[in-house]
Amino acid sequence: MSPSYQLELSGRKFTASSLKKISSQPSLKSLSLDFEKVSDDALLVSLFETLVSMESLRSLKLANFSIGAKHIALLSSHPSVETLVLSGLNYENGDLLELRSLRSLRDIKLERCYAVPSTLRAWKQLTRLRFLHLTDFCYYIEPCESSNSKMTVDGYIMSSYQALSELEQLTELTIEEPFVTRWHLRELIKLPRLKTLGLYNFDDEEALYCAKMLPTFPSLCGFSMLNYSDEYDFLDVFASWKSLTFLSLSGSSFSLEEIKKIAKVKGLQRLGLPDATLPKGSLEVLSYLPSLKTLNLSWCKGVSTEEWEHLRSFSKLRSLDLSDSRFNTNIVDILLSIKSLRHLNLKGCSPASLELEPLRAQLEAFGGELLFDQRRPFFMDTKYIGTFFVGGLFGVVAGSVATLLGQDSLMTLFPMLSLFWIWIFMMCAFTFGAVKVLTEE
Repeated sequence: MSPSYQLELSGRKFTASSLKKISSQPSLKSLSLDFEKVSDDALLVSLFETLVSMESLRSLKLANFSIGAKHIALLSSHPSVETLVLSGLNYENGDLLELRSLRSLRDIKLERCYAVPSTLRAWKQLTRLRFLHLTDFCYYIEPCESSNSKMTVDGYIMSSYQALSELEQLTELTIEEPFVTRWHLRELIKLPRLKTLGLYNFDDEEALYCAKMLPTFPSLCGFSMLNYSDEYDFLDVFASWKSLTFLSLSGSSFSLEEIKKIAKVKGLQRLGLPDATLPKGSLEVLSYLPSLKTLNLSWCKGVSTEEWEHLRSFSKLRSLDLSDSRFNTNIVDILLSIKSLRHLNLKGCSPASLELEPLRAQLEAFGGELLFDQRRPFFMDTKYIGTFFVGGLFGVVAGSVATLLGQDSLMTLFPMLSLFWIWIFMMCAFTFGAVKVLTEE
C-alpha cells in the first residue's frame, strides 16, 4: 500500500489516538489539525516534537489550538515547513514573533489571529517568505504597543501598513481589512516584488482613486477583491492595465456593461467571479478573452441553460471551477467539448445526478484532475448500519426477556407484540446512529 502524503484530522478533543495517527505516517507532506481542545499540555508538547521529526512535512494548518510560545519555539526548529496556517483566537503576538525562526517559510496565513506591527517587522528575517494572507487585519490593538505610543485606531492601522511595506520579499499579499484608502496603498506600493494583491474592499469615497493607483505598482499583475460592490465605477481602469493577467471580483451582482468592461482586459489569463450574479450574455462576452486559461464561477447565480452553452467557446481553458453551482442542463456534455480542460472542480454540484465517468476519463487521459463530492448518504455508512442492527438485536433480546418473565402484562397477553420493543430500540439506534455519523468530523 502506498504511503499517504496528506492528512486532515478534526474533532472536539485531540487525544493520544490522534497523535498516534500522525506519528504512524512519518512521510506526510501536508497536515491539517482542527480540534477544540487538547487532553493535556504534555500531549501538545509531544505533538510538536513529533512534527519536528517529520522531515517531509511541507504544509501545516493548526486551527483552534491553545498553543503558546514554547510550542511554536519547538516548531521553529523544523527544517522544511514552507506553508503555515494558524487559525483561531488563541495565538498571542509574542507567540507569532517566534515564527521568525522558521527560515524555510514561504507562505503564512493567519485566520482570526493577529500580527502587530512589531511582529510583522520581525518577519523581515524570513527571507524566503513570498505569500502572506491576513484576515481581520488591524482589528486588534496590543495594549503594550498602543498604550506606550498613545496611538489612535487609525494611527495603529497605518503603522501596520508601514510594517507590511518593509517585507520587501513578498510577491503575494492578501489583506481582509475593510475600507482601504489611498494612504494605505501608498505604503504597499513600496513592495518592489509584489505581483498579486488581494483586498477586502475600498473606502467608498476613494475607490476610483485607489483603483488608478494599482497599475502604478512596480510589479503588480494580479488583483482580487473579496467584497466587490456594484457601486464602484473603476472597471475602465483595468482595461488600460496592460500587465494585468489575474483578476478576481467576488460577491457582486454584475451588469452586462460591467462584464463587457472586464472583457476588455485582453491580457487576462485567470479570471474569478465567485459568488456573483451574472446577467444574460455574460459567458458569451467573456468567451472572447483571447488568453483566458483559468475561470472561477463557483457559487454563481442567475446562469441560464442557454448561458452555460457558451462554455463550449472557451477553447483555451485549462482550469474551471464550478463548485457549488446549480445546473438546469446537461453540463457534462458541455464540459466534454472543452478539449483543453485539465482541472475541473464540481464539488457541491450534486454529482449523484451527473454522469461523471466520461468526464473523469477524458481529464485523466491527459493527466488532468476532476474534483467532486464522493460522500455517501449517512444511512449507507458502515458505522451507522452497525449501530442500527446492534440496536435491533438489543430490542429482540429485551422483548424476549420481557415476554418470558411476564413482567409486562401487554407482552404476557400478546407475545407477538414483543416486536413493539424491537421497533422501539431500532428507532433509538436509528436516531443515535444518524446523529453520530452526521456530526462526526
